[in-house]
Amino acid sequence: MPDTLHRWSLPDTINQLALYQLAAVYGLLFSNAWSTIQSFVSDPKHLSAQTGMISILHTWWQTPTLHQLYPVKAMSSVFRAR
Repeated sequence: MPDTLHRWSLPDTINQLALYQLAAVYGLLFSNAWSTIQSFVSDPKHLSAQTGMISILHTWWQTPTLHQLYPVKAMSSVFRAR
């Protein structure tokens, strides 16, 4: 099954906070990214379905970035190229 990769990065101002509150900031990043995807997928106007996702956080070069991998088939009707 084809899949897609989506990336979320923290702005510099929040990146500085993450240095002191790792668990809180990264926890919010993961939960908000998941709830965004889940809200589109579960909405009856869009797809009315369930999906899964793999998320990976990396902090290379001091810029925390969350990469998400999820099935394209489940999201194709939500994120359509126009």
